[in-house]
Amino acid sequence: MNHCSGFALCILLMLSSGCASQMSAVLDESQIEVEGSASFTNSESVNTLMAQGTTLFHMSPSFQLGPRVDLLRTSADGVDFMQFKAGAEARYNLSTEGDILPFFGGSLGFIRVSADDGITSGSETGFAWALNGGIRVPVTPGGFLVTKLEWQNYSINDIDTDGVSLTAGYAVRF
Repeated sequence: MNHCSGFALCILLMLSSGCASQMSAVLDESQIEVEGSASFTNSESVNTLMAQGTTLFHMSPSFQLGPRVDLLRTSADGVDFMQFKAGAEARYNLSTEGDILPFFGGSLGFIRVSADDGITSGSETGFAWALNGGIRVPVTPGGFLVTKLEWQNYSINDIDTDGVSLTAGYAVRF
C-alpha cells in the first residue's frame, strides 16, 4: 500500500525550513491565512483522496472567518463514492501570540454525496455542520503546523450522521 499524507508534507516542510530554534507568532487583524491538508491512499482494491482547504480572514486578532471546502473521493471494487462539503468556518483564537496558538471553532454549510456502482448511480444534498478545536504551531515565518480535532454532523434526507476526525495540515499567513 502506498500512502502519502498532509502530515508527512508538514513534517518535511518543517524540517526543510531549518527550524532549529523555537518560533513564536503574533496574530493581527490585517492577515489572511490559507490552511489545507490532503491524503491519498492507493492499494489493489481501494483508492482514496481526501483534501480540505480553508481561507481565514482575521476579523480581529482573536476571530477569523472564511470559506471552507472538503472533498473525499473513494473507488473500491468498481464502486465510486464522492463527498463534497462547502460552507463557512469561524474560529476563535484562545491565544494570539506565542509558541502554541490554541483555537476552537465551527463550520456550517452543505454536503453533496454521490455514488456510482456502474449499474446505478445517485446523489443527495444535505446540511453539514461541525465543531472543532486545535492548535497551530509556528514552524516558519508565516507558516504553521495545524492539528485539528473535529466533530462533524451531516443531515441528508432525514438521516443524521456524525463522526470525529483528526487532521494535521499546514497553514500559510500573508
